[in-house]
Amino acid sequence: MGNRKRLKRADRTYKDLKQKQKAGIADGMFEKTCDYYREHGRMPEGEDCEKIVGQIYQRVKGIAEKASFDEIYSLYLYRLPRYETRIAENGLPEKKEKKKEDADKPKVKQIGR
Repeated sequence: MGNRKRLKRADRTYKDLKQKQKAGIADGMFEKTCDYYREHGRMPEGEDCEKIVGQIYQRVKGIAEKASFDEIYSLYLYRLPRYETRIAENGLPEKKEKKKEDADKPKVKQIGR
């Protein structure tokens, strides 16, 4: 694999994550912001931002243990004005619903695998 040293989860920071992982975190931030906007009719401020980041931080901590809360919080505050512009221009995205078709079907055990 070349000269790159592979980092273990305990050694990774947010910057060490793959681009796809960072994109997933950004999507989660936007989704939580949209949920807050739907519920309160405004963008989060102050303590509300901290609560949202706390939820996101739990997810980040699972894949990058050395990531600090302050790092994720500053990243969220950096992105928040862009989220506000995005919501103002495009409106709130439709909330994805889980497939109900699969929930109605009874589960069948597979034999012999």
